[in-house]
Amino acid sequence: MLLIQIITTLLKIYAFIYLAGLTSWIIAIPIYLMCDQAVQFILLHIFGLQKVNEGIDTLELTLGNLMVILNIETDGQVESLQSISEQFFRNSEGIPELRSRVVKFLNNIYLKEYKGDELQKYWAQAFVNVQDKIHTKDELLEFTNKISYKSIPNEKLQFTLYLIKDYQPNSSAIIMHINHGIADGIASFNLLNCLQDKFQVNNQPLQNIKTSSQKLQELISCLIFPYYTLMSKPSTTQDTEVFDERDNPPQFAICKDYDLQTIKNLSRMFQCTINDIICTVYLEAYAQYLKDNKLAIPQHYKCCIPINLREPIRSKKNLSLFNVQILPETFLIVPQYLEDLSNRDNEFEQTLRKNKQIFDGLKKINYAWSIVMGARFLGYLLPPYIQSLVGPQLMQFIRRNISNICGPSKPYIIGGVQTKRMHFRGGFHGLIAAINILSHNGIFRISANMDRVDIDAKQLIQKFEESLDFWIKKKL
Repeated sequence: MLLIQIITTLLKIYAFIYLAGLTSWIIAIPIYLMCDQAVQFILLHIFGLQKVNEGIDTLELTLGNLMVILNIETDGQVESLQSISEQFFRNSEGIPELRSRVVKFLNNIYLKEYKGDELQKYWAQAFVNVQDKIHTKDELLEFTNKISYKSIPNEKLQFTLYLIKDYQPNSSAIIMHINHGIADGIASFNLLNCLQDKFQVNNQPLQNIKTSSQKLQELISCLIFPYYTLMSKPSTTQDTEVFDERDNPPQFAICKDYDLQTIKNLSRMFQCTINDIICTVYLEAYAQYLKDNKLAIPQHYKCCIPINLREPIRSKKNLSLFNVQILPETFLIVPQYLEDLSNRDNEFEQTLRKNKQIFDGLKKINYAWSIVMGARFLGYLLPPYIQSLVGPQLMQFIRRNISNICGPSKPYIIGGVQTKRMHFRGGFHGLIAAINILSHNGIFRISANMDRVDIDAKQLIQKFEESLDFWIKKKL
């Protein structure tokens, strides 16, 4: 396989140099790209091979071990696993990514859709009835951790759904794994919407609508994408030893339910967004965690902040999967006042304002698509073998993040019943230190997803609850 990749890469280089020799470098580039597109057109329409865009999508599909994991609790017990399978099957017509396997061919990654009996065979394998006795939140999270390392082989459909039908007397639990190379977090919720019997155009996760001026600025920035690609490389700054890699098992903890309206009211009191206040409350809890464990409190919290570039979809036909996001590295301000809480109010607000400025700056980024283009260009040049070597280090960098999704405001219907709670996380065979924030159906929750780091996720979430409860009681 490696030899084939090397030969294919050399042939691509030779073809380009040959074209350049016949014409010029400037003319050879568009001719080469047009020829490549013609080949991909033939592979798609004759052999059914849908090429996956180079960049983060192909990287994640090459590694094959990064998943989006959706935790869903229903309002009432689902009818059966079969009812979910049938619902998803009839509504996945026209969504080939959900019916396909991964194919590696000539240095490219493709999806090939299953048909007929093969589709029925692999579709059935993608739905699992969990036999374990799971009836509490802790048991559910423990089971989620147990299966978080499970990869999906290339020959199978790139999702798996686990059903715990008798989770509670009036609730079932559903855990859905989706290959991150197929869909990011926002795309996963859009996918759930499209798997409804009726697409709900007004019940999507929050996605930004850009003006024509903003789109033009991004288009112009794409002309100099190498500059922005180089500018976005990760730093080597270390902030605290708790994020050094350790041989610790995965931990996943979710906070108690908070009323979304209460969180909105709190953000209004501080005159900021929900993201501003919740992230600063988390950083206060993080500092308290370090203090309680007699660890130094750093000035900054180094993490990536995913920025999704999607816009709301108007119909099921507009569904776009894969990864459409950037993850700029950010250094948030960590509270330093925990030794003396006499001036906690003012110190907290000052920290909040500083972090708000950082988040406001991220919102003004107008070169996001140039970074996406740069990643795709590098992926186009590098064979899969090289990507598999550099991939784990890059994935480890972006797996330390704070991700906030304003989810669908109303319930979805799965297996004949409505969703009550939903949450998301990433599963990855490596270091993870991820904070995930989601609101759905009027319920607001935050989670800590830790793996191979020296942090107790449950204790960290407990500190977050204590901090958030304090500010709610004080301000409301």
